[in-house]
Amino acid sequence: MGRGALLVYASDVIENRFPTKHDYRTKEEILDIFDAPDSHNELENMIDKYDHKNQGIMTLITSHSNSTYFVTVKLT
Repeated sequence: MGRGALLVYASDVIENRFPTKHDYRTKEEILDIFDAPDSHNELENMIDKYDHKNQGIMTLITSHSNSTYFVTVKLT
């Protein structure tokens, strides 16, 4: 599907719901979520450089404070 990230809400994780193909966002779509220049630049750099065969990027949005975090995950 190209380079991008999964968009995951904390409430879905808590309720054991797995991401689907509809949770995938392209690089441009996922970057639009971030307004802090440092976060935007760091995430863009991560997306450009990750090993898509062995790694992925998940963007986690909490349901309490609407804070957005991004983490990398390694597929095993």
